[in-house]
Amino acid sequence: EQTDRIENIEMSIQGSTGQIDKFSLKDHMKSSLDRFKIEHTDIGNIESITIGFNDDKRQQVAWLLESVDIETIETFYQ
Repeated sequence: EQTDRIENIEMSIQGSTGQIDKFSLKDHMKSSLDRFKIEHTDIGNIESITIGFNDDKRQQVAWLLESVDIETIETFYQ
C-alpha cells in the first residue's frame, strides 16, 4: 500500500551566532504546503540550511523542495 506521507526528513540551520541541530519534520504530505514551528534562541543571520532524508533507505518518492521561508516571531515583555 502506497502512502502520501513522506517520512525521515530532517533539517538543521546554521546562523551567524549559533545553530539549530538536526530536527525531524514530521507529518509531511506529498503535493502540499507544510508549515512547521520550532522554538529556539536567536542564532543570528541565517547562513545555511540543510534539509533531506535522515537515513540511507532509498525512498520511492519523487520529492521536490520548492522553497523554505523562515519567520522570526518576536516576543515583547512589559
